[in-house]
Amino acid sequence: MTDNQAPGILAGDANGTLSVDGNVSGFGIANVGGSGFGSTGNATGDLSITGSLQDTSLSVGSSAGSADAIGTAVIGTGISNANFVTVGNSGSSGNTATASGTGELTVLAGGIQGNNLGMGFDLSIGRTSGPGSAMGTATVTGNISDFGTVRIGNVRTSLAGGGSGPATGVLNIQSGNLTGNGAGSLHVGLTDSNTLAGDADGTLSVDGNVSGFQFVNVGVVGFGAAGNATGALTVNNGDFSADALLVGTSSGTGTAMGTFDLNDNLGIIDNAMVLGDGSTVALGIGGLMRGVEYGAIDADFTILGGILDLAFSFTPTAGDIFDLVISGSDTSIFGDFVAVNFSGLAAGTLASFGIVIDTVNGMDVEIYRLEIGTGKPIPDPPTPTIAEPGTLVILVSGLMVLGMARRRRGVEHDC
Repeated sequence: MTDNQAPGILAGDANGTLSVDGNVSGFGIANVGGSGFGSTGNATGDLSITGSLQDTSLSVGSSAGSADAIGTAVIGTGISNANFVTVGNSGSSGNTATASGTGELTVLAGGIQGNNLGMGFDLSIGRTSGPGSAMGTATVTGNISDFGTVRIGNVRTSLAGGGSGPATGVLNIQSGNLTGNGAGSLHVGLTDSNTLAGDADGTLSVDGNVSGFQFVNVGVVGFGAAGNATGALTVNNGDFSADALLVGTSSGTGTAMGTFDLNDNLGIIDNAMVLGDGSTVALGIGGLMRGVEYGAIDADFTILGGILDLAFSFTPTAGDIFDLVISGSDTSIFGDFVAVNFSGLAAGTLASFGIVIDTVNGMDVEIYRLEIGTGKPIPDPPTPTIAEPGTLVILVSGLMVLGMARRRRGVEHDC
């Protein structure tokens, strides 16, 4: 099924519209606004399906050559058994397109289900592997599941070279969960290792749970990459879990900025959480129940850095304690936040925060704790500073993380 794809060395522009009052099934790929390899003709496509798209992969706004591609797709009742879904793409693993790919996808109900075929069968929103630019936007009502990797704003390495164009991706999941297949990764604003100077910008908002991913990268610059990376992951009305989480880390010369916003939900990191110089962790505090009324993180091993933003929506009393990060042992938290910002508290509120050792479930563990009523009055929020790129180089091998951050044990800060 092809809705305007111009392959080869064709120079003519193509414009097509397809509207289906019902279901569509059994096609290998549905191409909506696709410019083929070597093509110099631009392509524009629009697809509207009132029912579902079944047993068919979907590509919306994808350029593989020197011609621009623009695609728009609206699916009424969901996508199922798709090998891949790509929205806004320039280039591929074997070529470096010079033109732009712009795609927009709306799924009104039913969500998106992959085929659970493993690595290489991905959901990609805004991806480039060459000098061309990519812009993808998707709004999905319902669950998204069973893809090998989910990429949102990703500058990729290709066999023909690296991505030097910008990639921007936005995914908004309404009333649904995002679930990986257990073996893949979630990338929200990532420049791959050894890429060129392309900038990556990814935004993901999930109104539900996020789970089933080994690695989650939010605003991460890979090894040797010169492009910048900006990422924002927001979890609403659900919990977050992953094997490893990296936020705002740069292992190249590009600048990395990442925001991980849990609101009042619980994050569970089975192995390592690394918060780089460009990271911001945002937690909402609306009561005393951990992971339900205030945001909190359980991580076996943690490197702290960047900024911690705490947004209060209730008035705490002296003696209230909030265990914001709980580690897996009494020697598992390294580094510290550069700044801790407060909002929603009355001027002059006393607070202390920092790393303490306490007993949880019969074990002594390090905890990053906030206590109200002790210490000094909360500080005014400082002006954020952008860290120099490459200040935090991270090696993750077998989920062993080596950091040059200085560990602090049993130390609390007065405001």
